[in-house]
Amino acid sequence: AGVLYIANLDGNGGNGDVTIYRPPLRASSAPSATIVRGVERPNALALDPNGNLYVASGGDVLTGKGIVAIYHPPFSGSSSPSVKITTGLNGPHGMAFLNPSVRAGSHTAPSAPHGSCLQRLAARAPSRGAKVLYVINKGESERIVQAFDSPLRDSASAGVTVSHRRGGSAEAAVDASGDLFVFDDDDTLSVFDAPVKASEVPGTSIKSVMHNATGAAFDAAGNLYVLSRVDDNAYVAIYHPPITSSSAPSVKITKGLDRPQAVVIDTRGNLYVANDAPGDTTVAIYHPPFSNASSPKVTLTNGIYDPTGIALDSCGDLYVSNFGEEVPGFANVATVKIYEPPFSNGTSPSVKIVKGLSAPAGVAVDAADNLYVANGQNAIVYRPPFTGSSAPSVTIRNGLNVPAATVDGSVRVVVH
Repeated sequence: AGVLYIANLDGNGGNGDVTIYRPPLRASSAPSATIVRGVERPNALALDPNGNLYVASGGDVLTGKGIVAIYHPPFSGSSSPSVKITTGLNGPHGMAFLNPSVRAGSHTAPSAPHGSCLQRLAARAPSRGAKVLYVINKGESERIVQAFDSPLRDSASAGVTVSHRRGGSAEAAVDASGDLFVFDDDDTLSVFDAPVKASEVPGTSIKSVMHNATGAAFDAAGNLYVLSRVDDNAYVAIYHPPITSSSAPSVKITKGLDRPQAVVIDTRGNLYVANDAPGDTTVAIYHPPFSNASSPKVTLTNGIYDPTGIALDSCGDLYVSNFGEEVPGFANVATVKIYEPPFSNGTSPSVKIVKGLSAPAGVAVDAADNLYVANGQNAIVYRPPFTGSSAPSVTIRNGLNVPAATVDGSVRVVVH
């Protein structure tokens, strides 16, 4: 089961409280947190996909008293509401999110493995998933970007191959329009307009702006986030659209970064960065608004070993590909681990996938929550729901003849 939230009408000396229990749940379980501030005889609870907690307090119907208090994670005994809604409330006794993008059942009902996401998947509108899988084939000779059209099969071959005359493809990202942004080893950003063709010439080239890019991603507003690492100095540079040859970063974040490997942004604009510093492998989470002084609000460490990629699904769950973790009696074990919100420094993975993995160099998740892993000599696809026994449903090998022994010799994936 997932995290359990209980509204106690008469707790806290009659004012009421909300108690939170973390798995595994037992008869002897004690609350991990009890929220009392802003709680007034609560009648109903709800959580959105980003883990925010909504508490409805009814009070006296005759007097018209009523309130919905909203709390942001992580939760503790000192949590206070960030927002209080009172207008139009008259003894509220229930809440629900009816927007299709906010799914019923989030964290509030009994669940199957990876259940909070699984239940929301069942309630959502159907999605066809990715249209195109882009693979950065980082071989020891020429580095190329290959595009595989859906539906994907084991025998799939690239429909388009974009060869680069620059320093070789290092990272890539796709914006909402399907334009392909390729970051080359010689610190050049090349933009290929959609639909991408093999003979296409970049519509835009930006030179000496992104230094040694190790990751890139777009947010919902079209802002471009680029990880750069030069010697021991690392930063996240944020560029506002439109991206042109004269673009310059509006913000450079440096705090909390140490050998950053991957970046992703959620629907609320929170920034996630995977760090792979020796002895200090983390995922740092930053909350907007961003400035040069921004620092992580949450730092995940549990279960993270040599992270090579991160991704988010439509439920807000975080996927981390780990190149390998030391297991006594075994060689290093490659994994993809899934973390469910709300995130705190102590959050542990709810699912660990190992089958089919050898040298994961990156992950991506499409609109249907299919999981794509760049895996050394191949690219593999997993279908939800995910458990510890999940295995690849598709393995693409054609044209991906690259070394599997090192991260730098592996492939990376981007979906659109």
